[in-house]
Amino acid sequence: LADERPDLSSSLRSLAADVGVSERTLRNVFREYFGSPPSRFFLLRRLHKARQRLRLGDPHRITVSGVAAELGFWDVGRFAAKYRSLFNECPSGTLRSSMRRAD
Repeated sequence: LADERPDLSSSLRSLAADVGVSERTLRNVFREYFGSPPSRFFLLRRLHKARQRLRLGDPHRITVSGVAAELGFWDVGRFAAKYRSLFNECPSGTLRSSMRRAD
């Protein structure tokens, strides 16, 4: 469902309704199975997707802000801070390294 409907990541209620369980059950299952609440799971998922797009993207055609917006990060500064915290690299550094790989 997360791949088919990225909007679900922002709405626990929608996700719970789509899978036919209560929000509480969904939270408990996420904590048990993934070790984190749904919000953290979806944040990490979106950050990993951003990294993949930045690593594989053409730096002449994509931008960090474009990738961030495409994945629902509306504050690019916050996106960059979360990205750097997770990957120990700024998103623009990842994008620049994709240019070096292409050369």
